[in-house]
This record gives sequence, structure tokens and C-alpha cells, in this order.
Amino acid sequence: MAHVIIATWVAKAEEAEYVAHTLTRIAPEIRAEPKTLEFQAQRRTDDPLTFVLYERYPDPSGYADHASTQLFKDVVIADLIPRLAQREVQTFTSFAD
Repeated sequence: MAHVIIATWVAKAEEAEYVAHTLTRIAPEIRAEPKTLEFQAQRRTDDPLTFVLYERYPDPSGYADHASTQLFKDVVIADLIPRLAQREVQTFTSFAD
């Protein structure tokens, strides 16, 4: 069983390209974190302001570790979130791995 985070972000219209570029830039670093099993960033094809982030960790401590990184604090919290018009984060437990 894994701990899964699915975040849906809607960027402000003038910030969408910046958000896309920054997610592309930081994805390899997030994937390299010790407890990150998977990190994917998607952009909705019929609404380019909408992004879906899929993150999978072995347990809740993996996400807690990710959220405590300097990258998360400096880039996600301080830089990207202010560029969003809307943000929803959902937590799941996988059961059919």
C-alpha cells in the first residue's frame, strides 16, 4: 500500500507557462528524493491553466519528508502557490499495487 497525493492546480492565466516551466524544472529533483516512488505532472489538454500532480510515497512520512524540503518551501510554497487561482490536494491510500 502506498500513500498517494493528487493535487489539482489552476494557474492564473498570466502564470500558466511559468508554472509549467517550473514544474518541468523541479520534477527530476522531486523524483530523486529518497522516499518518492513516483512524481508526475500533467496539464489538462482542454484547459491549459489546469495541472494535475500525482505523487506516490511508501507511506505518509514520504510526503512529510518531501514537504519539509527546501525545494518544497522555496519553490512550491513561496513561488508557485501564489501563482495559482485555485488549488486542491487529495490524499489516497493505494490498495491494489
